[in-house]
Amino acid sequence: MFEKRLLFLTKDLMTVFPWKKGGVSGPPMRFEAGEEGRKNLIEFLVAKPKVPLYMLVDLVEEEFRNEIQPHVFGTDHQSLVERRLARAFPTTSFRKLFVQGREKKQGRRDDLTLLAGVTEPDLIAPWVEAIRENRLLLAGIHSLPMVSTRLLKILGVESPATLMVSWQSTSGLRFSFYSGRHLKMSRMAKVPGSNPESYAKLFMAELERTKSYLSSLRLNPVDVPVKVVLFTSPEMLDAVRPMCQESATIKFELMTVNVVARKLGIKRRITTPYSDSLFIQMLGQRSPANHYASPDMTSAYHSWLLRNTLNAASVVLFATIFLAGGGGMWSGYGKWVQVKEREREAKALYAQYRGVIDQHLPTNIEPADVRLAVQTIERIQELGGGPAEVMVDLSQQLEGYPHFRVDSMKWYGPLHAASQEMLGGTSPGMRTPELRPRAMVGQDTPSKTMLKPTDVLEIVEFKGEVEKINNDVGHALEQVNQFMAGFLLDPEVYRVDPVEVPKVKEKVAVLEGDLTRIKKEVVNSAPFAFKIVYRRIRGAGQN
Repeated sequence: MFEKRLLFLTKDLMTVFPWKKGGVSGPPMRFEAGEEGRKNLIEFLVAKPKVPLYMLVDLVEEEFRNEIQPHVFGTDHQSLVERRLARAFPTTSFRKLFVQGREKKQGRRDDLTLLAGVTEPDLIAPWVEAIRENRLLLAGIHSLPMVSTRLLKILGVESPATLMVSWQSTSGLRFSFYSGRHLKMSRMAKVPGSNPESYAKLFMAELERTKSYLSSLRLNPVDVPVKVVLFTSPEMLDAVRPMCQESATIKFELMTVNVVARKLGIKRRITTPYSDSLFIQMLGQRSPANHYASPDMTSAYHSWLLRNTLNAASVVLFATIFLAGGGGMWSGYGKWVQVKEREREAKALYAQYRGVIDQHLPTNIEPADVRLAVQTIERIQELGGGPAEVMVDLSQQLEGYPHFRVDSMKWYGPLHAASQEMLGGTSPGMRTPELRPRAMVGQDTPSKTMLKPTDVLEIVEFKGEVEKINNDVGHALEQVNQFMAGFLLDPEVYRVDPVEVPKVKEKVAVLEGDLTRIKKEVVNSAPFAFKIVYRRIRGAGQN
């Protein structure tokens, strides 16, 4: 399993947990908030600059608001989200909107949403800026109350109203309220000491405050008791248990941190009352979607991930091609000593690449096949941009289209027959109409020069779907056209050809009564496909 580092940020402290082979692999390192602490953190992290970082924040200054939003999609949805977040949290960039379903009523059913934000960004920003300046691989910034949602399923808690209570050693006692599996509210209280009796009194006092707060927000369900799930040490539970009087409005489920740890797969015994290790384990096991990090904060990580994934995939691809057609080549050697010599050379090369390949995609490549695969990749990179540059272009384009899904990509290099065929009819004086730059049906693009036999071409074919279109096929078509046109801003893109664009489909489902009545199929997605021709400006043979 990949190596990573898990960063646990509270108001006064950053704690770093090393993670490897499915669990915490060493003692944590702690760095105090302030310039000196950030300097020491960076010195520690740069010792392994290519290990991804996942930051978990547990702050009193994190707020949650429940709102009802109009149900829209596409660019309208994105604009609405940005406006609502800017209005709710105008002083911070660490903010997020979560859609939690639809209203249960007749007619217009708006979205139920949760707006979350850290109201004091200076608690996070200096740490993130130090990481970004040193090009360290920050994969995401995650909210502890949002991460803890997964515990409900792990613990088998089924309730319309759940109040989960945990105690983190460096932050405090956190009360998180869930409606079903959706977080609605979370607040924190400081714990002055570790005496069981004082802890029990504090817990009950803060529980009453939380119940009053839920009532003021109108989050308490009608005729349904709130289920309080508390986990801490046996000593604390013994002090709390006599005070937990159940009624028609409240129920209790008390368990030790060690019991929860076993359910999460933590093998070591936990005797403390603190839940830090539980949330760190969940973050390491299955890192959730990024909550608060902006694209510029995670750009180094995504560039590294894309580059290494493509490198490993290229090795797999070309080695597979080599193996598929290599039987005839091997049968032609006929001499045992020549085979052994090839194995010796390949093993030396294999030793150099093994460390890199092992940390990315698992393969079944034999050592003797790696050398030819690497040489092939280097030759392709000399001739053109290669699939890595195409994937970077695609990822940048997709940032503005959240409902686009790309299912497949085919890349044809400069030596492929399709690329060579495009150059085949470009002798001096010829101006074949099919070779003129074109963006899409019904639209013209600025004139570009004709192809020359010395040009270096790459052809890429994409297939995908526009999702959540809600029968608005016309809007989906407009989005696909804009998406394709965006590629033409790249000076190396010679033309973009649509292969398939969204169109209205009708399907006869049931004939009822009048034979002229046909039920119309609800269209919620539309396929698209297009082809891009790159003319590499820096390629060999360019004038």
